[in-house]
Amino acid sequence: MVVLVLYDIPTNTKQRRAMYTRFRKEVLSLGFDMLQYSIYYRHVFGTNARHSLIGKIVKISPKGIKTGISIRILTITEKQFMDMVVVYDTDKKRHKKETKTATGTQLLLF
Repeated sequence: MVVLVLYDIPTNTKQRRAMYTRFRKEVLSLGFDMLQYSIYYRHVFGTNARHSLIGKIVKISPKGIKTGISIRILTITEKQFMDMVVVYDTDKKRHKKETKTATGTQLLLF
């Protein structure tokens, strides 16, 4: 499974910029990688790991300023993540299917 964290924290004040930076650093410390600005992903193995990780994200979410902050957590399968289509804005290739996005390794145990 892949857990995606998508967030929008306004940075129009010094306090909100600090909250944004703190949250971003905490997400990175949990082992997430940046997919694009304000969208981070991490591979997890099992529902227990997923629930634990979601609890940690909720715990580190910014508190105090309630207006304008939005954090969404989405879980998708490895197959869905690998089937992601990425559109690049280049002259020669406008549409390219990304196949090297997944970094996790699936193990088969007997």
